[in-house]
Order: sequence, then structure tokens, then C-alpha cells
Amino acid sequence: MAKLTLTFKNKVIRSHRLETDVPIHIGREESNEICIDSLAVAPTHAVVECNKQGETIIKQLNDAFPLTVNDRTGHQHQLNEGDRISIGKHVLQYSDATIPQELSQNSQFQPAWLDQEIELSGKAPEANLQILNGKHIGRLIPLKRGLTRLGKTGSGIVVIAKRKGGYFVSPLESEQAIRVNSHSLGQQTIRLSHGDTLEIDETTMQFFVGQ
Repeated sequence: MAKLTLTFKNKVIRSHRLETDVPIHIGREESNEICIDSLAVAPTHAVVECNKQGETIIKQLNDAFPLTVNDRTGHQHQLNEGDRISIGKHVLQYSDATIPQELSQNSQFQPAWLDQEIELSGKAPEANLQILNGKHIGRLIPLKRGLTRLGKTGSGIVVIAKRKGGYFVSPLESEQAIRVNSHSLGQQTIRLSHGDTLEIDETTMQFFVGQ
């Protein structure tokens, strides 16, 4: 089955499967099927469509934000295996069968995780983050999805992956502003344990399992 894999700095964020005659919108607004939280991305940037002839077409939706596929700019492209779509500083890679070769070699993300993301989601025990300071002190953030994204551009962004082996936190932006148990996360991927603290910019959260 065809899919798009979203990456940032060669780190996988998520993958999205494509279906015939079901358009996939890409952009900054949360209403898009693939939402990319970046000012370099248009509110509605592009749309991907798979037709019954087996073609996958991507179309530009905002003239102020060029659509670039394999370093070629144009309003419309037919996608082929391995094509790379540049969306701001993010990259979407198209595959009609398997995980892109260069992503499968990234030691921080095992290929099986991408294919089994939906299957593995839910097998780990339920967990939450609780905000410990600021105006949202006490608020609980359930980690129910396969991937939970936290933070904002410029102040630190992480993704927490819910996997069979537990919950794993990885940096996406501003690694220096992200700390786990008062230690800089850097570019590491760390498995969270019950009671761990996570700091993003000036917000501190605590990780709880089974709460």
C-alpha cells in the first residue's frame, strides 16, 4: 500500500497510508490529514490524490508556498517510488510498497516500527504526562496515540512514541531546550520511566504509567 513518510532532519515523525480516491491534505492547519506545525508551511500547502489508474498526484494549493519534488518546483507532480517532497524544512517521502532505504538505516527508528505503528499502539500500559508548573499546572496529557507531539517551533519540540517496549521520547527541534530528569536530551531517543520529568522550554511535566 502506498504511503507518505514525514521526516525532519532525517528523523521519522510518522507515516500516513494512502487510499484510492481519498485526498490527503498537507499543511499547517490542524484540519489537514498531514499537519506540519511550521511557519514555513502554508495553512493548506498541497493535496495528494491516488486515482483508480494507479497514479498518485500531488498538487500545490498555495502560490506563495512552492511545491518541490526531488528539487524540481512545479504546481503538480506525479509521484513515483522514492520521490522526496520538500515541505518547508520537512520532507515527505513517497513509497508504494516498502520503507525508503535511507530511513530504514536510521538506527534510532527500526523499520518494523513504521509498519507496525497501529498494531503496536495500545500494547504498552496506559500513561500520562502531568504539567508541574505554569498556568496549566496539574493538567494531564494522555499518551493514547501511537505518536504524541509536544512543544512549539523555536522553543523545543519532541515526539513521544508509544511502542511495545514502552514510551520513547525523541527531539525534533531545539534539542538544547529539552531536558529529561534535568539532563539535556540532545539528539538521543530515551525510554521514559515512571516518575521521569520532561522539560520543554519553561514547561516541566512528569511521566506517569498506569495513572
